[in-house]
Amino acid sequence: MFDTKADNVPDDSVPARISDETFFVHVSRLKALRTFLSQSAVPYRPSTGEHLTIGKIYELQYDRNGRAPSASEWDYVDNQIQEIYTILNVSQRKAFLATETPWLVPILALVLLILGLADLLTLVAINTLGWNNPLIFGGYVLFSTSLGALGALGSLSLNAVMVPQTDIQFDTTNKRLVATRIIAGALFGCILSLPFGYGSFRFFIISYNTFTGSGTQQQTPLTFAQGLLLLLPFVFGYSTSAILLVLQKFSEGLERFFGQSGRLPLEGRLAPAGENGEPPPPARSGPSPAKGRPAPAGQNGEPPPATRSGQLPARGRPAPAGPSREPPPAATSGETRV
Repeated sequence: MFDTKADNVPDDSVPARISDETFFVHVSRLKALRTFLSQSAVPYRPSTGEHLTIGKIYELQYDRNGRAPSASEWDYVDNQIQEIYTILNVSQRKAFLATETPWLVPILALVLLILGLADLLTLVAINTLGWNNPLIFGGYVLFSTSLGALGALGSLSLNAVMVPQTDIQFDTTNKRLVATRIIAGALFGCILSLPFGYGSFRFFIISYNTFTGSGTQQQTPLTFAQGLLLLLPFVFGYSTSAILLVLQKFSEGLERFFGQSGRLPLEGRLAPAGENGEPPPPARSGPSPAKGRPAPAGQNGEPPPATRSGQLPARGRPAPAGPSREPPPAATSGETRV
């Protein structure tokens, strides 16, 4: 029988304490899955024959000084998670994963938005003092990096709320993958837009707060093309997956151009194998058929029998007749007469 009490706690005390944080991560996932089943009205009947129940798992509490989870507790939680994932279809599974998006995404998006706006306001205020030349470039680097990371976060957020998702291969519940995607979006937004968007950004800062000699303010509006270039970091950050695909194809094209693909067989161009993965059979010995003429085969695909003289008939001369001087059989539809 499963014991829900710690070793140093009396039987009538509070439920057992567990000191394993990883175990409670799985328990939290199980609770979220069962809540999702209830909200989505998905019928679920847990497997019988187990001495553990979900109520006993819910009674467990985390305590740094508690005991380690038992093997039966681990098995029950993992089996329950696997069973629930099995009964969910693809759209339901994606909808559940969208609810598990970490809080890193909205919090970091808010921080980056505030950082980008503060950068713009600071540059506009400094430009009033005439310090625009050395600081605008650094401000654009910060602005484009923030905007690229915001684009990556926008792509992740849209992928999380859309069912079906546009980027099926990306797991929004993995914090490391989310952080890597954000960093890649920030790098692409800064580096790729630097040759194109800096001029528009500088024009935007200077023209927003330009003073004439008489002290009156003169504002020059941005053109549509300049506005698009100003938003280029966000577009690059949002299209991180497409940019990675383009860079991969470009790298493969360079490898083929310099002949690197001819040294080793590429993946997917290996020698054909048999049905069960056996290596291909060696080629049959003997003379090969003439160029452009397939070798005749039997009814079951056997090689043709050898002639009486042991040699192939000469080109342009009909094959010799059989022992009874019958004419040779007519060629099948798959053969070519010479």
